Amino acid sequence: MSIRTDGDGCQALEEIRRLALLVEYDGAGYHGFQAQGNARSIQETLETAIRSLTGERLRVKGAGRTDAGVHAQGQVVAFDTWSPYDPAVFVQALNHYLPEDIRIKDAQKVTLAFDPRRWATSREYRYVFLNSVTPSPLMRGFVHHVRKLLDTPAMQDAARVLEGERDFAPFSGPLSDGMVDTRRRVFQCSISRKADTVFFAHGRQRLLAATGAPHGGRSAGGRTGSAGGRRVQIPGRMR
Repeated sequence: MSIRTDGDGCQALEEIRRLALLVEYDGAGYHGFQAQGNARSIQETLETAIRSLTGERLRVKGAGRTDAGVHAQGQVVAFDTWSPYDPAVFVQALNHYLPEDIRIKDAQKVTLAFDPRRWATSREYRYVFLNSVTPSPLMRGFVHHVRKLLDTPAMQDAARVLEGERDFAPFSGPLSDGMVDTRRRVFQCSISRKADTVFFAHGRQRLLAATGAPHGGRSAGGRTGSAGGRRVQIPGRMR
């Protein structure tokens, strides 16, 4: 709670809130989620839209980073705001200010302790391949074209080997936080085919310590992939 004074000297009690957004986007025109300063990013585009609505310059935190060109169907982000607008107003208004390739699907007030990265319990990814002699102009930007016939049964056998508990430390950057646990359970790693389209899906969950302390971790995506969703512990309807 804070006391703020307007231009006329009137004082009013205001409370900072943390809001979580469920975001869907076509990442083809962006250099990933994280703000980079010299390239277009999802994070900066969201922050610009929020500033257009509330006048606030703030930092949006995401459940994970995505690479350039990666799409998302359910990425959770959070930010702190003094704005009194109802979460439903944020959904409608931000979609007005955002470009058509980014949409807010839901918004919800959360506790100030909420951290979309550390509260993420699992991440799911899907990579799509067009396995045909010729590429498809209609699917361009959403699939990776492979001319050579893929042996999907053999790929599925190999994928099953990756399931189970794994330590992803070799894929992580410097780990300065002593509480970070790089172990994850790969609960899904599968290959499937539908006509000329091959799908590679994988999902992993973080492992909770006996104390229940949250653990962070880095996520990886691919240019032809979809960062399909991140399950986050948020009270209420958002998942």
